[in-house]
Amino acid sequence: QHTIDALMVERPSVSPFADVMSHGTSTQKQDVVVAIGAHFKPPFARTLKRALRDQEPSVRIMAAVTTARIENTFLDSLTGLESDWASHPGEARRALELAQQYDAYANTGLLDDERALETRERALEMYLLAREQQRDDTLIDHAVIRLLVKLHRDEEAIETFRAPMDRGTATPTLTSWYLEALFRRRQFAALRHYSRPLLTHDRHAIKLDDRSLQAAHLWAHGAADSQNTLVLMDGNDVIDGEPMPRTPRAPRHAIDVPYFAPRTL
Repeated sequence: QHTIDALMVERPSVSPFADVMSHGTSTQKQDVVVAIGAHFKPPFARTLKRALRDQEPSVRIMAAVTTARIENTFLDSLTGLESDWASHPGEARRALELAQQYDAYANTGLLDDERALETRERALEMYLLAREQQRDDTLIDHAVIRLLVKLHRDEEAIETFRAPMDRGTATPTLTSWYLEALFRRRQFAALRHYSRPLLTHDRHAIKLDDRSLQAAHLWAHGAADSQNTLVLMDGNDVIDGEPMPRTPRAPRHAIDVPYFAPRTL
């Protein structure tokens, strides 16, 4: 247990624990579940869910107990924050704390689709309330556009953040999500329009992540189009920060344009 627990802290990667779940003994699998419970992070959700389906009853039981404990921790915190908000409605700080906790809960990877949707909607509601009083808070803007896109409210995301895009003051994160919204709404002319300035010398300092910059380059120079040569990578295709293999495989000559949203969803 000590070795696995130390590895969780020093090198929190999914791969070693996935290997244990594939080839380890029942005791080793239980040790992994205990360590995940003690140092839980969203990337470990897949391993925990895998433990819930393990052939060993003891592993499944421990995984179920651990999952319930993690969820109860979030729910207890949310209950307290909701109570604070009810007692002091209108305070941006309390709205932001509540939004961030709902956001974190939705991103655990432990919720089913319906619960994740409801949780993200509540998070967005509270972020928007906080944003009314903290208009220039970059982190709130990042959360709002990310949630709008993940909730398929792309038009709202485009309209809400058009001004900083037009001014050229949008951050790299905001830009990536904005381009993603344009892509999902199939506004390809606008996508090319906003991609071109990102590649000029004076704007290169925006420092988009590599995938977004590659996608912007393809759109700006007309290498990508909206028909057969473009492969949409939806946010649901991304697990633990990396794209999952696509099935069926894309056509041999297709350009696999990375999704525009940042790696960390």
